[in-house]
Amino acid sequence: MIGKHLRFTISLLLGGVLLAGAAGADAGGMRMGMFALWAQNPDGADLGGRETNIRAWEETLRLPASSLLALDYYGNETWEEMISRQWVPGYWARRNPNRKLIWSIPLTMKGTPLSDVVKGLHDAEFRFGARAIVQSQPDAIIRIGWEMNGGWFAWAAAGHEADYIAAYRRVAAIFREASPKFSFDWCANWGLNAGPADLAYPGDDFVDTIGMDVYDVKTDKEPVARWRDEVLNTPYGLRWLEHFAAQHGKKMSVGEWGLGLKGAPDNPYFMDRMNEWLRVHADRIAFHVYFDVPPLSEGKFPKGRERFINFFSAPGR
Repeated sequence: MIGKHLRFTISLLLGGVLLAGAAGADAGGMRMGMFALWAQNPDGADLGGRETNIRAWEETLRLPASSLLALDYYGNETWEEMISRQWVPGYWARRNPNRKLIWSIPLTMKGTPLSDVVKGLHDAEFRFGARAIVQSQPDAIIRIGWEMNGGWFAWAAAGHEADYIAAYRRVAAIFREASPKFSFDWCANWGLNAGPADLAYPGDDFVDTIGMDVYDVKTDKEPVARWRDEVLNTPYGLRWLEHFAAQHGKKMSVGEWGLGLKGAPDNPYFMDRMNEWLRVHADRIAFHVYFDVPPLSEGKFPKGRERFINFFSAPGR
């Protein structure tokens, strides 16, 4: 018990380095990332896009420039977007070529069954997207068909697990052909949702990290019970992620986490527990990404924002 508590205390003391600053540290450290809204004036005038807001967070957290990972999305709604959105990776390369990217790649589009992707009917669009990304970020993290265990995306796997697996593997092979430096994150949503996530696991040979998206959601339960019953110990919650990743010999990731989903209030307890969970498992987590929507800076979550800054600011800078 003494050793366990000692290790936990050390992880708390080093938290800023391990969690926030590790993007600029060695490859074995857990890295922190952000998803930020597009920076613009109230009249819609561009103020530099997502990079501006992520850089502002680096300054707030006293982190080195380009130390945070950035999460973005490529071609979310139509096949035409897979061709027309090459400007998005180009934007990041122009604004900051040193920024490491996590790209969320849709596995199919609305109206296209996964079986069409399996047949290769949209290989051309995926190849175009892979080339667009590799020209700007050849070592990006590629997150294909995320939250597949939910029912809200066109690539929902429940009842179509075999097609999901085959489609994922086909698309991953296309991206791997474009750049051997790409790494691949398989990311479920927390909870049982529409079906068991593990039935849609595409195989260790096409997965580098096993991830989960997890948010504080408004429910009738108090924060302590909500964390315990609906995040940590729920079927296919964080405890499941720990065991499943260990079973497959992979590091974990948290592709998205944050406050305020579905109108959830300011909840510093959720921030406390996520911070603790990340630190306790720091040696087993490749990266985590705070999803800053709604933004912590807009005043809805003053207690959560204070905790976030206290927990993830770099020490001694």
